[in-house]
Amino acid sequence: MQVFNRKYVIPNPSSGNSPAKNKPADKKAQLSGATSAGKRQTVKSQTAQATPDHDDVKQGEGKGKALVGYKDALSRSLVEGDDKHLTKFQNSFRPTADTLQWASSSPRVFQYADILNDFRQQAADNGRLYGASEKEVSENQEAWIDKKTGKGILSGTLWPHDEAVWNRISDIKTQPSSVFMPGYAVGDRYSAILTMLLYPQMKLTIGFSEKQPVLPAEKKYAMEAFEIITDALKKSGVSQGDIDKRLSVVRYDGDTPLNTLSSSFNNPENRQNFTTVLGEKSAICEPQNDAPESHLFHISATTVMMAKHWEDNDDPVRSGGEIRKLVYGLVNPAARAELDQLVDKTIAETGLKDNSVFLWKTNKPFENPVRDAASARQKEAFANPRMFELIQSELEKQGKPVAFIGDGFRNDYKNRVEDRHPWENRTVPDLSKFWQKSGLLKERVNQWYFLDQIMNKTKGKAFIGVRSGALEPLSLLGHNVVYLEPKTLFTPERHAPWQGRIPYNRLITQASAGYINNNTEVELKNLRKEIVADNIKARLSLGPGDGNEKTLIKSLSDTHLAGRDKTDRHETIANNIASGILSPAELDLMMKMIDTGKPAHALTNAENS
Repeated sequence: MQVFNRKYVIPNPSSGNSPAKNKPADKKAQLSGATSAGKRQTVKSQTAQATPDHDDVKQGEGKGKALVGYKDALSRSLVEGDDKHLTKFQNSFRPTADTLQWASSSPRVFQYADILNDFRQQAADNGRLYGASEKEVSENQEAWIDKKTGKGILSGTLWPHDEAVWNRISDIKTQPSSVFMPGYAVGDRYSAILTMLLYPQMKLTIGFSEKQPVLPAEKKYAMEAFEIITDALKKSGVSQGDIDKRLSVVRYDGDTPLNTLSSSFNNPENRQNFTTVLGEKSAICEPQNDAPESHLFHISATTVMMAKHWEDNDDPVRSGGEIRKLVYGLVNPAARAELDQLVDKTIAETGLKDNSVFLWKTNKPFENPVRDAASARQKEAFANPRMFELIQSELEKQGKPVAFIGDGFRNDYKNRVEDRHPWENRTVPDLSKFWQKSGLLKERVNQWYFLDQIMNKTKGKAFIGVRSGALEPLSLLGHNVVYLEPKTLFTPERHAPWQGRIPYNRLITQASAGYINNNTEVELKNLRKEIVADNIKARLSLGPGDGNEKTLIKSLSDTHLAGRDKTDRHETIANNIASGILSPAELDLMMKMIDTGKPAHALTNAENS
């Protein structure tokens, strides 16, 4: 059996393998297990306490027999990457505590902690061998940074057609401006709300396509965004008349998806394909003229507008307080007391510690058919378990408390489970999918309030995650956010303007944090099952007496070529996932970012000067 690129042999227990017949000379081999405690940081077993000396364990044949079913279930779980086979052992069928204590140190049965330790060690080894050097890490951080100011480039990160208009506007805060947001850009809704509140002259047009939608529910998302933004503006004291003038929804009837028009939706041939369906007529439905508001900025311009606002204030604490006041104003006063109680309850139930670092794990359903299953592009920004285990391990070495948050690695359905990391340490305080714990937390502004209060009451140290719209508001509230930006990730310049201005601190990584070409653990698990089935089918197809290895290989090659293709694909996917790591230099830089609250480029520049 091969797990995480290493072979583990779990033989059936017999009387000869029972602890009663283990000789003292065998003790060293028994205690070695799957990992070497002297060479790596270990994770405490989640199923057993400290392992007693084998000589003190009650001897007998019963222990070996009691482990037969458990070992078989664990073996199947390892092969399939799914712990469903272990479910029945959570009750009376589970081997006794002293048997499990013996098993936890035996090389014949591996607990989750054993696998997790090995999982971490392989990731750490790959990071040392193949990760970015200190020089590469330092050079990576310079992307889109203005060396004169020591901050991220501001307007230079806009689309060229947007930058030309931006440079003609003397003061965008006091002059009319227009922004276009595609309906599929769900994560940009709330930054759009805050920008509209800070820039009272800004108009927003939300677009969708029915002919070529980027997402199946694109129209629904556009209409939903209109309602959410309208409600938020009302709560903030904006009149209905002003909202009607500043907010609209348009339908695009062209033959291409909206995501192909990011740099060209202002072109005459594209503008003629837009029709207003909600609100006053959008400027995009008219021929463009010389007035600045006639040009529609891409939604990414709100990132630059927010950076400019913070720079004009030149006081991060005051800017964060200003955003906090706006956010709190969006929270229903009647709900605030209930949210406060929920905050206290969550801290108590999860065992959340002061000064914790929150690991934000992005995820979404992987398999189809699932409504709103993740696109290939979205998967590039998902959290790779190997990378996050390396981060967690480094934090633990430095004595920094860790908590989980975000989507988590697990998706539960009625008849199945997707779990990209079944060996994760379940004893860590876990706030994953916190928005499901109360109907109040379905609203984003309530989520911001909830997390802001969590951070304030526990003196939270930082959030760490792959670049995500869910993390941006937390940095605008003044919290230290360390976000991973793989070199290959789409639109790498997007949040460069925030570097050195807003505590949304970027760490550009050499390796991909997510998945390329949909090569995920879920796909790997499915392929593994198919390969096992192919092998069984091949064995059954052999004649009597032909069950030797050469004949089996020939059978697979001649009559089951698809099986060989699957094994090759399995190897490719496994290697791609295994490459999602951080080097020691990247981990060291991240720890400094957590401690100082500074962006990566500022720290590397200080070291090189």
